[in-house]
Amino acid sequence: MNIETFIHQYPFVVFIIGWISIAYLVPRLTGWRKLAEAYRAPSPFDGKLHRFQSGYMRWGTHYGNALDVGANARGLYVSVFFLLRMGHPSLFIPWSEIKGERAAAGLFPRIRLRFLREPSIPLEITPALAERLARESGGAFVVK
Repeated sequence: MNIETFIHQYPFVVFIIGWISIAYLVPRLTGWRKLAEAYRAPSPFDGKLHRFQSGYMRWGTHYGNALDVGANARGLYVSVFFLLRMGHPSLFIPWSEIKGERAAAGLFPRIRLRFLREPSIPLEITPALAERLARESGGAFVVK
């Protein structure tokens, strides 16, 4: 049996193999896996969540309307939409380990978050989301 025949006879198997491959590769490409090694959320988040948010990570990878983002006085919570969550453990990052800075201005300005334990892996979010997180942090998070 050649590959074309296999694909036509077993499309569901091909879909599952593709889904698992993507779930394995995307978190490594974006840096999510490294962040999870340093900042895996220890428990469910206690605070207000902003669902269907967007963010950019390494190499311009885009989580378009796929992030749940929350803030409380202790830190930042980030998770991926449940259908895409495989390979993306939820993150909880203390404010003391986050630096927020304005990214280069363009048509769509962003706030770049850098993390103390993984400074080469940014998360860029919208200024509006950054402002909401700053308010919900009780002053623990400030964008410079």
